[in-house]
Amino acid sequence: MVYDLDKLDGWNTVTQSPALGIRPDAMSLSSAIDRVNSYDFTERSRKSVVMLNYIYDKGTLSNKTHFSIMLPFNIEHRELDFASVKDTTLKRKMNTLDIKMKFGKNIQKDGRTFGFELGYELTHSMPALTSLVDRTNSSDMFYLFKGNPELKDMSTHNFSASISYHPHWSFSNSLGINHSRAKNRIVQTLRYDKNTGISVISPYNVNGDNSTSVFLTNTFSPPKNRTWSFINFFNLSHNYWAYLSASNLDEALQKQQIQDLTIDERIGFTK
Repeated sequence: MVYDLDKLDGWNTVTQSPALGIRPDAMSLSSAIDRVNSYDFTERSRKSVVMLNYIYDKGTLSNKTHFSIMLPFNIEHRELDFASVKDTTLKRKMNTLDIKMKFGKNIQKDGRTFGFELGYELTHSMPALTSLVDRTNSSDMFYLFKGNPELKDMSTHNFSASISYHPHWSFSNSLGINHSRAKNRIVQTLRYDKNTGISVISPYNVNGDNSTSVFLTNTFSPPKNRTWSFINFFNLSHNYWAYLSASNLDEALQKQQIQDLTIDERIGFTK
């Protein structure tokens, strides 16, 4: 590590020690180290999207079928100029095809309406270029932040299904399920060095994240006053989160997984 000590006030002044001058205080020394270990950067990005969108609607209000598909083709280029020991430019590009599809049907008979909808969505995202820089930022004396040039792009799959039932114009019920699965999610991993007491934090890709939620919504509007509605919403979510850990710098990272179960219920009025 190269420190910018020669620029410190008093370091090279001619005093009792002509060679080095007076050693700076701890705050000045820490400030100089911070300036060198941190780096100024300029980021540029360019993104082009070619979109294919198709919508199909057929039928009447009593029997209607809907299908839509959206296919955005993304062309993204990013550049990062940063100054460290030497000026460096980091470049990365990502060409991806995202998908968003929906299929649904509504049937109306004798004042009652029944409907269902199926959906699927695929999205991609590029990691921040600053997290790819393969150098250590030690501006914090107890935590070293080191980039990872091997990071991959992240993708997420979302699946959804829902049904709705309107037994009367003043009542509305819907039940649905959503499931998402992530690939190459970026997590910040901390490894502790027992010898020095310093922790190293670096980003890594991890697989194994998935989330499933079931929701139920009930809506009621008074027959004599349709200007306001009573809404009851209930959601049950089960999530798996993957992360990486190691007890020491020399040990290989091990994937761990935690899970949580959450319940969310809301009652409200709209007008």
